[in-house]
Amino acid sequence: MDINIDKLISDFGGVAPLARLLEQHFPDQPISRAAIYKWRKRGSMPFSQIKRIARLASLAGKSFELSDYFANQDQDQNSHTATLRVLDASLRPAHLGLAPALGERNQQTLVRQLEKLGVDRIEIGQSSGHAQIGKTLATLSAVLEHALPCVVSELDEHAVLRAAELFSGRKHGVIRLHVPVEALHGPGGITLRRCIQLVCHLGLQTELLIPAQEGWSDEQQDGLCRVISLGVTTLTLHDAGQHWIPEQWARVIRMARQALPAHSEVCWGACCHDGYGLGTANTLAAIRAGANQVETTFVGEHAASINPLQATLEAHTSLYRVRSDLRMDALPATNSLIASLTGANRHMAIHDSSPHRHAIGPISGRKAFRAKLHSLGIEFDSEAMLNQAFAHFRDLESRKRDVFDEDLHALLVDLTPAQEPYRLISQYIVSETGEPPQARLRIWSHGQEVTTQASGSGVVDAAFRAIENVIQTGARLVLYSVNALTEGTDSQGEVLVRLEADGYRHSGLGADTDILASSIKAYLAAANRLAQARQAAAEPQDNTTSPHPASSQGI
Repeated sequence: MDINIDKLISDFGGVAPLARLLEQHFPDQPISRAAIYKWRKRGSMPFSQIKRIARLASLAGKSFELSDYFANQDQDQNSHTATLRVLDASLRPAHLGLAPALGERNQQTLVRQLEKLGVDRIEIGQSSGHAQIGKTLATLSAVLEHALPCVVSELDEHAVLRAAELFSGRKHGVIRLHVPVEALHGPGGITLRRCIQLVCHLGLQTELLIPAQEGWSDEQQDGLCRVISLGVTTLTLHDAGQHWIPEQWARVIRMARQALPAHSEVCWGACCHDGYGLGTANTLAAIRAGANQVETTFVGEHAASINPLQATLEAHTSLYRVRSDLRMDALPATNSLIASLTGANRHMAIHDSSPHRHAIGPISGRKAFRAKLHSLGIEFDSEAMLNQAFAHFRDLESRKRDVFDEDLHALLVDLTPAQEPYRLISQYIVSETGEPPQARLRIWSHGQEVTTQASGSGVVDAAFRAIENVIQTGARLVLYSVNALTEGTDSQGEVLVRLEADGYRHSGLGADTDILASSIKAYLAAANRLAQARQAAAEPQDNTTSPHPASSQGI
């Protein structure tokens, strides 16, 4: 990456004065004039020398910011619109990720929708010795037509081979190698080189995931140059779960780019977790500094949230001159699908130019209903699902004066797949002043209809106690929230329920004009997530290969 070496040298009085200052303060490693002329010729310099120049500036009482010498480059960068590559990590199996709570069918539905949204790459999982997980990931890889599937692998040739098997023989895909900084040089460099060569031999793309750091030693800088020459296509810096601020991220990206020759065509990526609420800000800073791949997620804090990130990029096109292939018309439907599958908070209308909602017009039949859903980016995999959604729509029309787009998105939440163990059939709830509320429910539980009843301190408490009498999850309710989807007293109420069990939290979402029905649906949805997670954990592992250790929380 080019920097204004001439300006830097001039600020220290020229080539000869700079050489004398470096020799005076660092006599053990003097720098010749010829070396400084070489810096100017190639437009870059080692980071060890940048640190020394920063030290010289401090001794002289001068301020020194490396970003001051990238002004011309930033201007060139902002003179055209660059392509921004989006990698979605919503399926990453982390503490708040989606994979532990989703079945194979739901994961397929999700990756199809992400592809419709226009993301460039989708991280489908990690290489592992678990037979069922391997089968699921291979199926997900085969589902994708345009977006590249990505599989995370540890730095081990056997793990790389396991990861390659998940691409079902296809010749396009990305293996993301976790690379500790020390592996860039020394004995670890041999393993890294072999893994990269193996991925290239298999016809797949190689991406390196490297912890971000403020500076690079000469050995690490040389190591980066060597691995790039082997065919690495993407270098992604991740924050390893540490606390970074935007100014640091911008400096880290610029310094890392400076470590490579100016003609290098490697794609720079940034993975900024949102544990401290800085994921979006740090990602935006990385884009300004030259990152052209970002990691996003719809749920969890392991990457930047895609909704505020895309909203900011669209609102400030003159500042962030980048272009992605995301289809904004498909974003609301994707949010609704995520909400229906996981119970995640909904982020609707992130780009709404009008504060006023308008009711949709009359819909005469299934054909018109399908066309309206298609205009909102909502599609179903089968006619049965479409018919179920249409029946829910007609029922909603009979209970609401006006139906809005948000109501149609909420239909995704209200559709319970037939294979899920629990769903609501009917409810009868009584509340009288001075008497404990009573709830009597009919629930579909593991293939049979069950009637249950209970009393509680309130109507919601009574309903939840009645559910637990049947399903007996032993979970603790840690969150219950209600939100009106639209205006008016006949609005659908959207309820979010979060249950904690087995050391994890599982969320469920319900939507209905009856807030009690919404609450019951949300609780059952969370219970379904919990049941799926327990079923996945109970499946036997394939002991023929060693299980892949979980990646760090930050990435």
